[in-house]
Amino acid sequence: FGKHCNTFFLVLAAFTAIIGWIGLTNNGSFRVEDDLINRKLFFPDPATVMMKLKQGRKAPEDIKYAAFGASVTWGSGIVGDRNKLSYPKLLSPNASNLAIRATGPNYPSACTQTMVGDENFDVIILEFFPRAHKGLHPLTRRLRARFPDAIIIILREWSPMDIINQNKQNLRAWARKKGLPLSLHHPKLHMAFLESEEEWFWTTHYNQRIRVQERAAKDFGAYILPMTKPEDPRDWLFFEQYFAPDFLHKSNEGHEEVAKRVRHLVDMVGVPAEPRVGTWDANDSCLTWFETGDKTGLRMSPSWRMNMFSNNGGPKYALEITSRNFKIAEGTLTVTNPSQDRMTVYVSYMITSPAPSKYPRTQVTTINKEGRKTIELSQDQINDWG
Repeated sequence: FGKHCNTFFLVLAAFTAIIGWIGLTNNGSFRVEDDLINRKLFFPDPATVMMKLKQGRKAPEDIKYAAFGASVTWGSGIVGDRNKLSYPKLLSPNASNLAIRATGPNYPSACTQTMVGDENFDVIILEFFPRAHKGLHPLTRRLRARFPDAIIIILREWSPMDIINQNKQNLRAWARKKGLPLSLHHPKLHMAFLESEEEWFWTTHYNQRIRVQERAAKDFGAYILPMTKPEDPRDWLFFEQYFAPDFLHKSNEGHEEVAKRVRHLVDMVGVPAEPRVGTWDANDSCLTWFETGDKTGLRMSPSWRMNMFSNNGGPKYALEITSRNFKIAEGTLTVTNPSQDRMTVYVSYMITSPAPSKYPRTQVTTINKEGRKTIELSQDQINDWG
């Protein structure tokens, strides 16, 4: 289809086919109501609290943390070593930071077993508020099946990018149009914002995301842990210290604030001294080279090449195939199903928006013992992960 360079980034996940949802379900949800004055913790029933108290607690230094998320959890925006200063590492130097930049929960929901391996976790943090609808529910289900006694925390974060004006411009787009410095902490931007007569609102997507989180929390016994959010979006200035200059990611102080919130919740609830470990509800086997360029497990035709297309904050890799002399570019990728079960192949790929995408239309044909199936990778999604 394409006449131009086709940067074709794949994450292949072999995932056991499931009919319906499988997993342990708790009655009721855990939720933290947070405001500027106090926090109140609501448990589903007193029996749950008594069970935790009778079992005894793990010492704080023995608690095993894991965090799934996107670029915020990964540590974009941190000044210094993200491997020491991101909120998972502030909770414990031995925490597993399983975040992947520029993603939603789709990949970890399909590849949970591959990502976790044989590790056992007591506290699991999920940071996927902007893209919660893209897989938060199955990810929480799979984690709960594996870790029935773990504290699963669903973060509800916001950023100045969630604020829009009457012209549907977010704060950064507004600053760009006004010719203001594109730094959240710049005094000129603050002054212009305070003097402006714009009307500002929270994005309408906010309530949709809340509903997705609440469903996952209710179905699988997770805690929702919100960041304090001002009722009037114009009051974001009182919270600017928690954000990086790019309007989106957390600053060092922002990561400290998240760690403090999580630690407070864990201290109140307590981790059982001997938590149970369940079985995986499905097998998966995933390959990704986005951050490593590692081609292990892939057999490729010579037309493919691994390209480090970005090194902003760390390398990012994509498999790339290029058409020449206006001919259709073709190539094959072969992966092996390590299981005796029938598996489904999932593919992730790069897009840009708004249209037209810089990537050409691309057809993918899967070939197995049952025959061929051809799909076209959509480039029509808006501001999302393909």
